[in-house]
Amino acid sequence: MRVVHLVDLRFAPWSVLAGVIDARAGADEHAVVLLGGTTALSRARAAGVPVDLRLAPPVGSPRACRSVLGRALAELGPFDVMHAWSGESCVLAEDVCAGAAVVASVFESPACMAARKARRAVDSMRRASALQFGDEVTRGAWLDTSDPPAGEVVVGPPRIPDWGRRGDDLRRVLKIDAGMGVIVAASEPGESIDAMLCMYIVGVLSERGMRATVIVPSDATGLDRAERFSVYHLGKWTVRVCDRPVWECLSIADGVVVADRAPCDGVRRFETIVTGAQWGAMLGLPVLAPRVERYEKVLHGDVRWVEAGDRLGFVRAAHDVLRARPGGGSAPARPDDGDAPVDRLYRLCGVVNA
Repeated sequence: MRVVHLVDLRFAPWSVLAGVIDARAGADEHAVVLLGGTTALSRARAAGVPVDLRLAPPVGSPRACRSVLGRALAELGPFDVMHAWSGESCVLAEDVCAGAAVVASVFESPACMAARKARRAVDSMRRASALQFGDEVTRGAWLDTSDPPAGEVVVGPPRIPDWGRRGDDLRRVLKIDAGMGVIVAASEPGESIDAMLCMYIVGVLSERGMRATVIVPSDATGLDRAERFSVYHLGKWTVRVCDRPVWECLSIADGVVVADRAPCDGVRRFETIVTGAQWGAMLGLPVLAPRVERYEKVLHGDVRWVEAGDRLGFVRAAHDVLRARPGGGSAPARPDDGDAPVDRLYRLCGVVNA
């Protein structure tokens, strides 16, 4: 079987790339078509995902490049399954699949796009051979249970990729010694992370005599302000900026924080995706998260709930986590995920991913 992946990294880059890595681990033949610019390409390369074809969609809309994609697919050769990795790319897959089965993995909320695009995506999802959603909240946001889709639905985050020895290298690159506590801000997209909240956690912990840092991505909101704050205080407190895959960051973490810059239960431009926090919980790491209904539904395990907006509450939770950390800060053991969502997804459309 030959599978072509339509990879859209705008909303949940590490969730999607982890899913692609998991899918490519099977014996079938896979080709990756990346929908995005140079930032998306850099992320794919950082995750070790080879890209066979990259298209930069005009005005940020994947469907706008369907004619170019159609010609490019003809050059790639025949395929049996097209795997779309977002709601909008599912629409594009349906446009160009030419009789192949379409499956879709969706981690973002329909709030990420205009209402008309979301309706079009829902229509395409309903006709797909099989669907995967990262959690039940995302599934409920896209699909009305009273009107089930044509294909089967699988729910669950992608398997955690193997980080190999790269976690050890990460400490050296970020200048984090074994005695420093590490918390990872693991939400997606990066803009959902409040860098100033992370800096506040580090600053107060430092004043309490605890050596600690928080790892944030370069696109975290307010990072420039946080870095100016660090310079003003002569670098006494600082966050570590890292654009390596979140699963590599988790390999050196003592805890995970959902540093949501605007936690709420209503609709907004995007919804924070907490696959990284789910992975942290699977690894046995404590998770610090605001007490918000959608997080309470999807985060399980050692979760330290903090009232939304309570910055000191986050500091207290981080202090408790780091005070109990093992001396060596060794990498957590990866769980045996067994039958992963992508395995079930492919079996539903006749692809054996083994």
